[in-house]
Amino acid sequence: MATTLEAFAGSTRRNYCTLPAIDVEILPDVRHCETCEALVTFDQSVGIFGAWVHTSADTPDHGHVAPKTRCSYCHGEDDATYVQHAWFDAIECARCGGVDGHAIGD
Repeated sequence: MATTLEAFAGSTRRNYCTLPAIDVEILPDVRHCETCEALVTFDQSVGIFGAWVHTSADTPDHGHVAPKTRCSYCHGEDDATYVQHAWFDAIECARCGGVDGHAIGD
């Protein structure tokens, strides 16, 4: 498996972002439900704009389905935190040290 420092070596940092500083394995590209931990996927055929749904029909219905916050660099969910700053929002990851930020506008 690839590690964060290998995968992002030579990459250019975007505004409000910090490339990973800790060399950890990049986890599989899967998403889990924030409520029940089951696997979820985005289904564009649901409703008008699409929605997150459980991938298994065996998952008990608990209402709203949403994925856990996840690091865009290492795919870690347990160490990723959504943070609101004065002029940007970001997902900060304690696992790899990466920050994926986006300006919130004027």
